[in-house]
Amino acid sequence: MRFILIIFLTAVFSLTAFGQVETPDTSRSAAEQAPEAAQLLNVIIDTVYKDLPVNKDGALKPSKFQIPVLGIDVRWGWSIVSDDGTFFLNPLVLGNWQNVTVRTPPTSFSVHFPYRVSKTGSSSQIGVQSFYSASEAPWIAGERNYGVAHYYGINADFRTNFRKLQWLGNIFSPHINYGLGYTYRSVALHKHEPIVHLGLGGTAWLTKRWGITLAGTGHFGTLHAWSGYTSYLQANLYGVYRF
Repeated sequence: MRFILIIFLTAVFSLTAFGQVETPDTSRSAAEQAPEAAQLLNVIIDTVYKDLPVNKDGALKPSKFQIPVLGIDVRWGWSIVSDDGTFFLNPLVLGNWQNVTVRTPPTSFSVHFPYRVSKTGSSSQIGVQSFYSASEAPWIAGERNYGVAHYYGINADFRTNFRKLQWLGNIFSPHINYGLGYTYRSVALHKHEPIVHLGLGGTAWLTKRWGITLAGTGHFGTLHAWSGYTSYLQANLYGVYRF
């Protein structure tokens, strides 16, 4: 349909100027009139194909699929949490990590809305992310656990997506995120805690709309931050769809 429109517009503009039909200029050769025709075609192409990657001859440029810069991102996936209550006190002692059991079906969900695009190509989003998980670790957040500890969390999240990188034929977009929220743990020295968080991650886009996000986030308690029993690490694996 676009090529039909180009042909139609070319015919109209070549015969009409300000609503009046002009007689052909026989005083100039076809070669002399060719540049003007080429300029007219370029104007039409720029108008009709302004959102598509095209060459000036009207042919589509060979390129990878284009990921929309602006869009609503919806993510659904899994979370693994490291929280035995001593990470903040001894962050370099890897033996003190206790992992929250990965639950099925996926129990982490987030939605982000765009609000700004910078001149460098990065985009900013604001959204809400939440998760549920459960752990049978013997120690959780400073308290002895004899059964299954349940986790619930919800955060207001600000995310900056940086310029997309091409790697092995896919498009990868790194990001940083930060914000504040609330975490509840059924077994913990402090069960209710306001949280600030900071995270890093990235999305590998498999198609124009679908991708996979891998991210890590540090959550830090605000009311009892110095006790060390309100901070934990979270790793997330999401499937993402961009509207």
